[in-house]
Amino acid sequence: MNVRYAARATAALTVILCALSVKPGESAVRVSGGTPDATVQVGQFRPFIPATFVDVNTGQAFYVEMLATETEPGVGVVSFALSTGFTPGPQAGDGLIGFGDGVRLSFCSTLGPTALLGVQNGVLSGNQPGAGIRCGETPNQIVRINSHARVCEADVTLHGFAHINAPYPPFVGNLTMQVRVQQQGPSARISVTIFTFTGKIVLSGSLSGTVATGDCS
Repeated sequence: MNVRYAARATAALTVILCALSVKPGESAVRVSGGTPDATVQVGQFRPFIPATFVDVNTGQAFYVEMLATETEPGVGVVSFALSTGFTPGPQAGDGLIGFGDGVRLSFCSTLGPTALLGVQNGVLSGNQPGAGIRCGETPNQIVRINSHARVCEADVTLHGFAHINAPYPPFVGNLTMQVRVQQQGPSARISVTIFTFTGKIVLSGSLSGTVATGDCS
């Protein structure tokens, strides 16, 4: 393949994909506002004790952990885990979210190498970004935290890895998730939307456990 034409085709495809993935005005709305340096925490970290909620539609109980900081307006760093299973570890408070044969849904925020494409020695080539992906703290995600006198809200959109079994649409791999936490005093709710190639999963319920959203706790 002619490298010049291959590079042109790749650039054109990238432009087309970017144009298709962004709706006019949608991105600006998601990242506007917010409170830089604000943090939302769901679950306790030391010792590690996840928060819980029961999905209002299915009655399924979920374990959830999230720590997100808005480092600049609408952008931040996220650590997130969601699962139907939690296994305590050898020491009090230690454990794993999403472990065991009976787990039907398990999700974690992921980080990994940047995807690269270029020409080396006249040959079109790239790296394998999927090979280094692992669960962990994910930088440069959409994080918007609004703190008010009595009501606080956090909206987070992040990428991650999921393993999903029936009764949800079966899926394994990388995907995108949207999370909203609303807190008024000690009461807090969470809604989670998981986008997969096989279907969309929507979960929501009242949170139990440690929750602190902006100035609300």
